[in-house]
Amino acid sequence: MTEDASLQPELAVVLQEEPEDNPKIEVCVRDVHGPVRTQALPRKAATAFNKTIAASAVQPALILRADHYRGQATLISTVALRVSFNDPGEPYAVWPANVPLVLSATADTYVRGDAGAATVSVIVEKWATGE
Repeated sequence: MTEDASLQPELAVVLQEEPEDNPKIEVCVRDVHGPVRTQALPRKAATAFNKTIAASAVQPALILRADHYRGQATLISTVALRVSFNDPGEPYAVWPANVPLVLSATADTYVRGDAGAATVSVIVEKWATGE
């Protein structure tokens, strides 16, 4: 089998070399000792929905999947909630009724009503849309 040299790309193209005529730009770098000002990423997308969890639910319901694009999520319910993360069998926390639960974790989130059925309102803000 012979290779056709005209079909082989040039080495500079394969290595994606930059042309030599580009000027060198010097950047001043300095060590910073102490607090550094940061700015939160803007939210690019959001969604809201309600989910009803039956009173007969023995296991908590998965209400949010793990999502690395999620900036934060807010859960609100008119009844107290039991909330756990990553695994429905993990220990849970009881969250009081009518108090927004703001989550910045990107983990799976499971909930169920502390006493009976629960309707949970969920507001999700995403800092990236996966473009």
